[in-house]
Amino acid sequence: MSDLGPIVVEIFELIAPVLRPLLAVAMSAIVGSALGMFGTAALAAFAAYELGARSGLPGRGAIAALVAAALFLLVGPVVVLKRGVGRAVAHALGALGLGRKLTGLLFDGLVSMEAEGAAGERGGKAQRALERLPIVEVERRLRAVVTRATGSGEGFVLGRVRASLLERVAHFTLEELRAEGETGGGIDLVLARAHIEAIVGEKLVAQIESALRTTTAILLLLTAGVAITIAWALGR
Repeated sequence: MSDLGPIVVEIFELIAPVLRPLLAVAMSAIVGSALGMFGTAALAAFAAYELGARSGLPGRGAIAALVAAALFLLVGPVVVLKRGVGRAVAHALGALGLGRKLTGLLFDGLVSMEAEGAAGERGGKAQRALERLPIVEVERRLRAVVTRATGSGEGFVLGRVRASLLERVAHFTLEELRAEGETGGGIDLVLARAHIEAIVGEKLVAQIESALRTTTAILLLLTAGVAITIAWALGR
C-alpha cells in the first residue's frame, strides 16, 4: 500500500485556513441564536407567570416565571453553540467547497493505493485496475484511506474536526458508490468521481441543516413542556 501521509497534510491544509474566516459565520449564528433564545426565555417566563399566578397565592407567578427563564437559559448555550458550529461547518462544506475538496482527496487516496507511481493513461495498468472494482474492495480501500488520514493529529480540536468531516464524506461517498455498483456490476472510480464530488457537499449541508432544525426543535419543545408543567402545578 502506498504511503498516504501526504493526504493527511493536504486535508489539514484545506481545513485549517478556512477555520479562521468561518469564525465570522459562527459568531453571527451564535449572536442571532442567543438573541432568539433570550426572547424565547422572556416569552416563556411571561406565560409561566400567568399560569403560576392563577393559584392566587402570592409569589407563585414569580416562582414559575423564574423557573421557566432558568430552564431556557440553561438549555440556551447548548442550542446556541450547536447552531454556531453547525452553520459554520455547513458554510465551509457548501459555499467554500470543502465537501468537494475532501471527496476529491478521498478519491486521490483510492487511486494512490492502486497506482503506486504507475503511468496514468486510461488504458494503462493502473487505470485498468481502477475500472469496475467490486464494491467490497472499494469499501475496504475507502475505509483504509479514512483510517490512515485520521490517524495523525495536529491538535485535538482540528483532529476531531478533520475526522468527523472525513467520516461523513466517506459515508456519502460509499453510499453513492454502492448505488453505482448495483447498476453497473462494479465501480469505475474514474467515471464516478466527478458525479460524487458534485453532490456529496450538498448532501452534507442538507444533513447538517436537518440535524440543526431537529435538535433545536426537540430541545425547545422539551424545555417548554417542563416549564409549562411546573407552572401549571404551581398555579393549581
